[in-house]
Amino acid sequence: MKPLLIITIAALPLMGYGKPAQESEATPVPQTEVQKPQQAEETKTPKPIAAESAKPPTPPKTVSANEGTDPAREVKPEPPTAKVEESEISIHEAAWEGNIKAVEQHLASGTDVNAEDDLYGDTPLLWATGFGHKEVAALLIAKGADVNAKAEGGWTPLHYATGGDDKDIVELLIAKGADVNAKETKDRITPLHWAAWRGHEEVAELLIAKGADVNTKNMDGGTPLHNATWKGHKEIAKLLIVKNADVNAKDVEGQTPLDWAEEEKYKEIADLIRKHGGKTAAELKAEGK
Repeated sequence: MKPLLIITIAALPLMGYGKPAQESEATPVPQTEVQKPQQAEETKTPKPIAAESAKPPTPPKTVSANEGTDPAREVKPEPPTAKVEESEISIHEAAWEGNIKAVEQHLASGTDVNAEDDLYGDTPLLWATGFGHKEVAALLIAKGADVNAKAEGGWTPLHYATGGDDKDIVELLIAKGADVNAKETKDRITPLHWAAWRGHEEVAELLIAKGADVNTKNMDGGTPLHNATWKGHKEIAKLLIVKNADVNAKDVEGQTPLDWAEEEKYKEIADLIRKHGGKTAAELKAEGK
């Protein structure tokens, strides 16, 4: 049995912070009106929440009503109703908006490129990568931003870019020293786990080419192949197998990727795995393995 996925309030969604949450039948999660990051002296409103299913833990066997909720980064925040002078924009807000001019102004005036925001301790680079602002990300990195800085929960800029399918930013981060095997804190998810879960083939291929471990396991023993299989991403599964993923890797419940494929009725993926020597846990047990 795959572990149950518990829907919780996540302070820092991997795909970015999204626009102010609105009521939705697809996302019956407690909602909070959200504002942009503000100056330290102002009263802050928490960032948008996201269902735990927005992150890629080992998939559940019993899926909650919120499974599949995806606070995608492409859901951008609403533009401000009134023009805000650059002098009033914090460096975090500037990175969040992709306002490179304001970021340059802050850096020129001596603002710490790795300054953490007051509420969650996020750096400007985390905000920039969370919304796909490559130009801002490149500027911040050139000025000394830590490419392995961790957000609340241990998510790195590379996790953010991977989840957003931002290949250009992924390339930039890796070229500047981002850890391709970095694991977040709670579920021990790597960028490759996340790419496999989301079905981002080109990003997954890039991560593997740059040294990502195809057999890395999360806290529940799930590998990227388990994730790709459970989510029905055949091309990702094929890529992982070609790159020497263990087709008979077992999670903490003893289940293999083939178990998951058959359980979810993904026949093509099951056939692919069998073609490359994959077996179910029961078959392996019968063989004394």
